[in-house]
Amino acid sequence: EREREREERDLSVGGEKVAAWCSLRAKREVISTHIRIKLHTYARTLPLSLSLSLSLSHTHTHTHNTHTDTHSPPQTHSLLLHSPSMEDRVYPSYNNGGAAQNNGNGYKGFNYSYPLQQPESPVTPRRGRRRCCICCCWSLLVIIILLCIGAALVYFLMKPKAPKYTIGEATVTTFNLTSENRLTTDIKFVIKASNPNKQVKFFFSSGSVETSYEGADIGEGSIPAFQQEHKSTTLVSVQVRGRNIALKGTPASDLKKGLSKKSNITLKLKAKTHVRVKIGSLKSWKQKIKLTCDISMTVPSKAGKAQITSSTCKIKNP
Repeated sequence: EREREREERDLSVGGEKVAAWCSLRAKREVISTHIRIKLHTYARTLPLSLSLSLSLSHTHTHTHNTHTDTHSPPQTHSLLLHSPSMEDRVYPSYNNGGAAQNNGNGYKGFNYSYPLQQPESPVTPRRGRRRCCICCCWSLLVIIILLCIGAALVYFLMKPKAPKYTIGEATVTTFNLTSENRLTTDIKFVIKASNPNKQVKFFFSSGSVETSYEGADIGEGSIPAFQQEHKSTTLVSVQVRGRNIALKGTPASDLKKGLSKKSNITLKLKAKTHVRVKIGSLKSWKQKIKLTCDISMTVPSKAGKAQITSSTCKIKNP
């Protein structure tokens, strides 16, 4: 009976030791699991190289723990000494407390389902470039304002005036209207341009010229390029020709009546060109202008100069 009591006492003492050892091991594994979870969370924020080094360190630690477990005391009781296997152990997950998965390489409680990614570098606003753009915009605005102020001062100080144009003479080579109301014309007009400005010059490009009678075109030509010096008068010759032009209705009857009576007829001359203005040392860009002249003249019966009764010319932007 004493031996039986001694055996029961030894058995209970051994069971308590085994239970204490199992409890201590379980606590150690829980603490190790929490440490691994925190290290995994921290490793995801590190560069890829550092994350790989941490993974190798964890693998080495687990291998050491495995060798240590081989020297644990023998299991004497089937109920108290039963230690769960790797597949039966339950570890808390990161969020919902679920079971941790074994990744197949002997590393428990560490989830490798999410690949370790190198964190993206934060995008910092490019304040320097933005400030540079703002400075450029303000500088450009200031330059434009200064140019406008300078142009206004020059305009009020110089007070430039538009040149004046008149038709000096018209030489008729051909002006023939047939019985079928078909007109052939060949006329040379001399445009007289006067520049009244003291410090303003005008530079004209070549352009086109058209002549009409009561809205019907009777000839066309070209105007050569020329320039006007300050306080000067320039004569520009323009040749206008039209061949076998059909006139209908009122223009045909009025022209036939005027030619038969040798009375005045009114022609309209339109010239389109470009002009640049130079004030002092400043030169403007090219601008389109349109010169319109109303010419009242008598057509001679033979080739020669026509008698111009009146002519008025106007310039405007088309």
